[in-house]
Amino acid sequence: MEEAIKELYRGSKCTKLIVTLLFMNLCTMHGIDNKFVDEFFTLLRLHLLLADNCLPQNYYVGKTLTK
Repeated sequence: MEEAIKELYRGSKCTKLIVTLLFMNLCTMHGIDNKFVDEFFTLLRLHLLLADNCLPQNYYVGKTLTK
């Protein structure tokens, strides 16, 4: 549970869990496959978010966070 309530990055308004749930829900609603989710998480983590972010590495890691 501690992992889920971590800030996405220092100073972020969202937690790791909130961002993961929002993105995975959006993908489910629009029928986006898991491979796209993996690639998008990678793009966000490595290129768009601050270096100290804790966004899940892939769909599987995100899914385990929501259980």
